[in-house]
Amino acid sequence: VVAYRSVPFPPPSPTRRTAWKLLAAWPHLTNVVVEGDAALGDIWRKVAAKRGIAFEVVAPETWRVGLLKPTERRNTVTAKAAARRIEKTIIDESDAPAPKGRMKHDVCEAILIGVWASEKGRPVGESPVVARS
Repeated sequence: VVAYRSVPFPPPSPTRRTAWKLLAAWPHLTNVVVEGDAALGDIWRKVAAKRGIAFEVVAPETWRVGLLKPTERRNTVTAKAAARRIEKTIIDESDAPAPKGRMKHDVCEAILIGVWASEKGRPVGESPVVARS
């Protein structure tokens, strides 16, 4: 993790211009992975395609299986609590600055989605980004 942040979008969803500006801020970005509805994903997909960035939409059930224990993904409440605990470990072990105060659960989950996406490309047998016991 290099950086993280929460970007509030005005309802109903961000404009292509907003998405373009956010992706332009990261010139070496190669992948965008989002969790969300189809309309929101469609905006990001189009902008990412124009910038030559790979794009993927992931369902919570998919990334949670890769990072959370079965007891942590019983329901949304336990999954979000687990995301908060794991996020702290990830940030502590990364180059990213520590958060100022408590992060919103959506930011914690976004960090875990990024970890999940980076784990997908790791060779079998290589150490995971987040070691869980």
